[in-house]
Amino acid sequence: MRHPFADVVHIDEKRPYLHFMTGSEALDGWELTGEEMSKSDPLNPFLKFLYMTDAFKAIQDDYDYIIFDTPPGIGLIGYNVLFYATELLIPVFLSRMTEDSVSKFIGTYQRIQQLRSQMGISSLRLGYILPTFKDQTITARDSYQVLEKMVKQLRDAGAGDLALLHPIPQNAKLKELPSYGTTIFEHAPRLVAAQAYGLAVEQLLKDEKRVMRNRIRKIGETRI
Repeated sequence: MRHPFADVVHIDEKRPYLHFMTGSEALDGWELTGEEMSKSDPLNPFLKFLYMTDAFKAIQDDYDYIIFDTPPGIGLIGYNVLFYATELLIPVFLSRMTEDSVSKFIGTYQRIQQLRSQMGISSLRLGYILPTFKDQTITARDSYQVLEKMVKQLRDAGAGDLALLHPIPQNAKLKELPSYGTTIFEHAPRLVAAQAYGLAVEQLLKDEKRVMRNRIRKIGETRI
């Protein structure tokens, strides 16, 4: 049987430790497989959301990080990601629709949390919100303030460690990246947007180190 990743995993010769999958026709087969899994067991309607979980179990120990970049609309693959992932980073386009779009996604997130609990899957951590496309317009300023209030409300409601990352400023060079096949750090490292992304990465790594220290401390306390 052919490995489910054989046709969709690519290796960048310039970055040998970076393996990636792009949206392509090959991934359409994953959605079909998910639907077929549900038909095979009508009494378990959630099987179609667990195909990615089963597939990644075969390779997840080979990687330090597995990062999913899903589209705004949540299709079957998006739901598979939400059932498999352990932590969420939500990029938010600052616009008049900011409050509405974030509220809708939080509703989806809460439903996923309930289902994961019912299925015996560990909780999905709501870790970070990353504001993007921030410019000098009144709309961006007001939507950022709305986002700050929403983050505070979510923290008060139980997402105590949810972090609002430094906003990414609007810049035309960001749109050039796909055509160059490069990162913002390689294409325009001195750009303010690159520095903002750098701050976000630093925050994530800092938090991970803190979490690891706490885990080590708890293990030490258990052994004593």
